[in-house]
Amino acid sequence: MVVRCRRGAAVIGCLVLFSSLLFAGWDAQTSGVTTDLSSVSFPEGTQVGYAVGSEGVILKSTDGGGTWVPQTSGTSSALYAVAFENNATGFAVGKSGAAIRTTDGGTTWEAMTVGATTSLVAAQFVGTGGTGFTCTNDPAGGSTLYKTTDAGANWQTISLPGSGEQANCLSFASDSIGLVAGLRGYAVRTLDGGTNFGYINPGTVQNFNGVAFVRNSTSNAFLVGDSLTVFKTADTGTTWVKMAVNSPPDSAAAFVSVCAPVNAGYAYAVGDGGLIAKNMGADFWYPQISGVTTRLSSVCFPNGNDTGYVVGAFGVILMTTDGGGLIGVGGSSERAAKRSAVRVMSNPTRHGIALLSDADVNVVVFDAAGRAVMDRVAAKGGSFLPLSPGAYFVRAGALTVRAVVTD
Repeated sequence: MVVRCRRGAAVIGCLVLFSSLLFAGWDAQTSGVTTDLSSVSFPEGTQVGYAVGSEGVILKSTDGGGTWVPQTSGTSSALYAVAFENNATGFAVGKSGAAIRTTDGGTTWEAMTVGATTSLVAAQFVGTGGTGFTCTNDPAGGSTLYKTTDAGANWQTISLPGSGEQANCLSFASDSIGLVAGLRGYAVRTLDGGTNFGYINPGTVQNFNGVAFVRNSTSNAFLVGDSLTVFKTADTGTTWVKMAVNSPPDSAAAFVSVCAPVNAGYAYAVGDGGLIAKNMGADFWYPQISGVTTRLSSVCFPNGNDTGYVVGAFGVILMTTDGGGLIGVGGSSERAAKRSAVRVMSNPTRHGIALLSDADVNVVVFDAAGRAVMDRVAAKGGSFLPLSPGAYFVRAGALTVRAVVTD
């Protein structure tokens, strides 16, 4: 049995939905470089963005990621992080204390005196008031936080707890509330803009590589790291809950970056082997089809849950306009096959979920809390899964799709 669309305009709507489910997802953009890209920033919306990487590479897009134009950075040092407070003013930092700044959208970049001699590994502006942060990762042991209140013109040095700790990432929810994390489970918190820091204990010795507060929240945040480590907090880091990745392609892979763009709980993490995973508010993360197998280094959703950007090794830039589309596992060679294996015919739908499958496939349906509520074989052709109203995740083979039953 297959849910049928009404005649006329409704039929057109159903066909459009079917096409979007079949072809949507992450699409590769032409970066024009083959050097590794490490960080991406779209500060004000989805049109103007910047990416930085090895050999002092800086790229700028003014058309929503469609085209990327190289800028003259004035440095040949690898750049590890970039942050913009608006479309014009930003800074980039990197190897051996490299630090540059622009106030004209990258037309000119100038050296910026931060005061670090070891590599600067993270960058963030907090809002548009000129407050920003960066930090070092000293391989000899010990890390330092740097703070600006005038958009990078001047920097203040702030000591972090621990004489032998290495910071990898930072995230500030406001001028005063922030988290810094790094190697071997290192994690510290400030509630007063960096005047005081205290240790927090997520409960792991895995390396942390990315941290992000949920947008417009000072209490909810995510930490990600090696071996698919993911933790979340709802109380600014006082307590942490370990999360799981559903059907991971490689359980030893590392997450490198995380972004939590909306209060509703949606979040994205990227990492080794082209890994992109999405959280939709439940306790599980679900891998998405990236179409690449290279290391992905940074993810940015500037304006909600739909339009996002990812950069990575060998000049990779990916873009989505639908939150990553279908959820599944695999590189470019598997992408079309996975997407054509099983299709949700209408979404949202009534009374249950209608599927069209190219072959017999085992289907497991999970509710929003991650509980399996149905496990059956869907025969080749059309089939119908009767379900009560709610949000579900339908896993067919290695592919997972979110579906909503209305009544």
